[in-house]
Amino acid sequence: MTDERAVPTSDAKPTGGGDIFNDPVFLRNMKIAVVVMAVILILGFIAIIARIFYLSSRTPAQPPKATVTMQPSSEPRALDLVKLAERGRLDLPAGATVRSMAFSGARLAVQYDAPSGGGIAILDLETGRAISRIAIGAETPR
Repeated sequence: MTDERAVPTSDAKPTGGGDIFNDPVFLRNMKIAVVVMAVILILGFIAIIARIFYLSSRTPAQPPKATVTMQPSSEPRALDLVKLAERGRLDLPAGATVRSMAFSGARLAVQYDAPSGGGIAILDLETGRAISRIAIGAETPR
């Protein structure tokens, strides 16, 4: 008589408490997963390096033009600033754009660029008058 018990062959897949790490399907899937994750990491590092190179090699964008508004306040000093805003005026050349401003005490320095050349204007905040103007331009050969 033949024995009805199944004898596992090399083609049989483990069932129950078998060792999953010896399963060829599992090993193939793990290899694919490792390769896919390695490719994702490599592409991520390439993207990071490309972004750093791109940001360091391009010219910076021009900042948006800022607007300054003054609102009245109940403080005496703030009222003086509102009066200054009414009487203080800094005339710049036609087509000039303000590059930067800096405060020092009661003085305001305004750096500007104009088609005729750049410059710096210094405004006295107490009187509202321009104290001095400094022209910035290319040096002419002698």
